Amino acid sequence: MSGRVRGPGRSRVVGTGRWWRAADLAVLAGLVTVGSMLLVPAYGSPAPVAAAAVGAAVPATVFAVLDRWPGRSALTRWLAAAVIGAGVLVLGALVVAPQSRVLGVLPSADAIAAVLAGAVDGWRDLLTVATPTGVAGGLLVPPLLIATAGTTLAAVLAGTRRPALALVGPAAAAVAYALFADVTLDPWTGVVVGGSLLVGGLGWVSWIGGRTARRAERAAAASQLAADRVAGADGALGLRRLLVAGAILAVAAVVGGLVAAAGTPDRAALREVVRAPVDPSTFESPLAQFRGFTKQHADDVQLVVQGLPAGARLRLASLDDYDGRQFRLSDTAGAFVRIGPERPSAAATASVPVTVQVRDYAGRFLPLPGAIERLDFGGARADDLAADLRYSAGEATGLLPGGWQPGDQYRVVAGIAAQPTVDQLAGARPSPVALPAAVTLPDLLRSQTERYTTGALTPAAQVEAIRAGLARDGFFSHGRAGEPSAPAGHGLDRLTGMVGSGSMLGDQEQYAALMAVMVRSLGIPARVVVGFVPGTPSGDAPVELRGQDITAWVEVPFDGFGWVAFDPTPSPDKPVTDVQERAQTERRAVSVEEPPALPQIPPDTADTDSAEQQPQDPNPPAPAESPTFLPALVLTMLAWTAVVLALVAAPVVAILLIKSRRRRRRLAAPTPADRITGGWQQLLDTAVDTGYRPTPWHTRTEAARDLSGAGVLQVDWLAPAADAAQFSPTPVEEDRARSYWREVDDRSAELLGGLGFWRRWRARLSLASLRRRDR
Repeated sequence: MSGRVRGPGRSRVVGTGRWWRAADLAVLAGLVTVGSMLLVPAYGSPAPVAAAAVGAAVPATVFAVLDRWPGRSALTRWLAAAVIGAGVLVLGALVVAPQSRVLGVLPSADAIAAVLAGAVDGWRDLLTVATPTGVAGGLLVPPLLIATAGTTLAAVLAGTRRPALALVGPAAAAVAYALFADVTLDPWTGVVVGGSLLVGGLGWVSWIGGRTARRAERAAAASQLAADRVAGADGALGLRRLLVAGAILAVAAVVGGLVAAAGTPDRAALREVVRAPVDPSTFESPLAQFRGFTKQHADDVQLVVQGLPAGARLRLASLDDYDGRQFRLSDTAGAFVRIGPERPSAAATASVPVTVQVRDYAGRFLPLPGAIERLDFGGARADDLAADLRYSAGEATGLLPGGWQPGDQYRVVAGIAAQPTVDQLAGARPSPVALPAAVTLPDLLRSQTERYTTGALTPAAQVEAIRAGLARDGFFSHGRAGEPSAPAGHGLDRLTGMVGSGSMLGDQEQYAALMAVMVRSLGIPARVVVGFVPGTPSGDAPVELRGQDITAWVEVPFDGFGWVAFDPTPSPDKPVTDVQERAQTERRAVSVEEPPALPQIPPDTADTDSAEQQPQDPNPPAPAESPTFLPALVLTMLAWTAVVLALVAAPVVAILLIKSRRRRRRLAAPTPADRITGGWQQLLDTAVDTGYRPTPWHTRTEAARDLSGAGVLQVDWLAPAADAAQFSPTPVEEDRARSYWREVDDRSAELLGGLGFWRRWRARLSLASLRRRDR
């Protein structure tokens, strides 16, 4: 009779009631928590580590209790899952919203609601809020849930026959942390985290390998057959677990290196894919609304400011995109994204706390005294405003697509840079800043620029010469009743007519725009900034900013100084009574080639008090964020999933190829006798891969008896036939070798076919036969 009797059994590596089971869970939870250190730069604090520690501790504790629970059943496991979910919800609420507690120790309903909302929205917020994100809202929920899932997976795998596979949990968690980490991750952070995971994981695997070896020795003392099967296997078990652990951690390291690439500015991170910034060009330019403030709302209180230093400005927006009609906002210097309450501060700035209350201001820009270092909204709409805010650090501008309402308020700590003097800028060079493409100036404006800059030898001197020339030659007028006529707008036609008239008349809108286009025509970056300047210093007393306090100026970047402000507008106190006489006596005939006319709207429909040269909707809808990032996110996740699957499949394919090559080599042996002995080795290798451990010094006949006695396989005549082929002087026929191999294949198929699906593939991928020394 031939055929397989039963496969070799294996005892599970579990030990209900053993102290080391709880120790295993503690180690795995610690490894999951260590990986969360990758998120510290993204949050700007160790808060994600605390959240991950809570998320890892809950399932580890539940599994430790479950291990001592008598009579475990499916109901018990479902109850454990419910306890894990409730524990994460309650304890996580204490970490996510520590300020919302009842009696100082219990989470409030709002805190629990924040965890539930963060489970849905926290992932998006973590990717779309600019770093450092802070911990507002549900931003701490992602590390909490990642740690919970990683520890739960590790705890489940630790109770299987391959406890080393439990390291999949910490490895998967580390990869998830890396995907959600900051783009500019410090290289040493990655080294410390990766080294800690590697040392801790391999050390833990060595420890459980020693425990397994000691249990095998005790079992061997009770059974001589078992002693034969575990003889020399102690070291193999430890080595196998080390190899499995090393492979898991190596995959995690490779994937983490691909997606974290610590220290490189263009490393892969989901936040670089999931970007849904608003389009700033859809917002109406505040420079186009300039005359609306100075005429219709001159006496209306727009804002109430407290803490603004003397001489400081409250900027609305920096405008660097000029199309020949008006200056608009762009995102060339940086996308407008969500931010947390805190931002990194610049070294060369003074931190100034300023409180702002909104009265009649209805724009969609965030008034700021400088770059944001900390921003806290107040009032009933604080949370809505924080969620609505989009900020570009490069543009130093904040946007609120939903707009302001009377009563809104906020407190901002801003970094205000000291303004250098003309002498300090003498040797400074302009910083290379990317700006939208500039328009070609008409010849009249170019010749006026050349006249102002004649004799100026440095870029800083040229900028100052243009500023001083405009302030000297121009006159100030808002065009209001009782003032000289000065049309609104800052298109090229308005600026050309202003210069060509021989009497430059205008206000900050025209002079700032004119200086900016002149400076940019020299190849020097420049932008127009619109904001408010209080008529009196603020100090500690609240100061009202009215519509008439709006102004505009020009900023030019210089190395070592950043963006430097220039005010080209003539003083309002400069007399303008002789404007018409000056225009007639000093007008100069300039023969220039007429530039191509810009598209104009009919004169009877033009609004001379508006800088817009086309009709505008008085109530434009709030720009919507583009949803096009979703396909990119899906494709990126699929791509990284394919990378991970490829890395996991690589060793599987390698093992199958090595075994296939070994089989072909035995089949292609030069003589039939060698092919028969190779067939015996092939059959024995298959048995070894299923768990059988032959005694090294046994002959083929004794090995066949061991296989039959252990219930692994009955091999009948195969062992004597291999002995005869090797030691008989009679040559072996080719047909005999072919029939022997057919029998080997049949017995191998019977042996593997009697195993379950997972055990069959585990045997096919086992390295035991490749390490076998009794050949």
